[in-house]
Amino acid sequence: MTPFAMPVNAAATVPAAPGTPARPLDVVDRAWIASEKPDQSSFSRRHPLTIEGEQIGAFELTFLCAPDGAVAVAYNESRHLREGTNDRLSALAIGSGKEHVLLNVQSSAPDLAGSELLSAARNAVPPALLNALAETEGRSLVVATQTLANTRTTIRPGNAGFAENLRRTIAACKK
Repeated sequence: MTPFAMPVNAAATVPAAPGTPARPLDVVDRAWIASEKPDQSSFSRRHPLTIEGEQIGAFELTFLCAPDGAVAVAYNESRHLREGTNDRLSALAIGSGKEHVLLNVQSSAPDLAGSELLSAARNAVPPALLNALAETEGRSLVVATQTLANTRTTIRPGNAGFAENLRRTIAACKK
């Protein structure tokens, strides 16, 4: 998969999702969890961000309803910055099999201390990708990132709880 090759749908309207929680990863982060907010149908998963097994941060991927009734995806990341670097998230894609979508990077900037890079991205999920994710029950979901310094990550989050939450979210978005 070459996730950064497809053009971004800049016209997609996607609601904002909450930022990455400022807490360490925990055992509860080992599955896809449905939102407990009655006014917003969504589900998310937090996952370590790694390069060759070394944890360099964490991200949260959230599938939610967009205002037009489609399913959207939001990504929030906190990445450790090496001292003296001025890197930014430049590209992000999610995919399954041959289907993928580039997310629009909304922001990517260091925190006040300059030790963490905080980034957010989002986009609508195309129907073909939704179908691919539903067919595989999330087993083939890939999250790929690239920074301006060409640091790349490719992560396969687990699928525990993915299939049921995806079905619920798709149904809720159609209402």
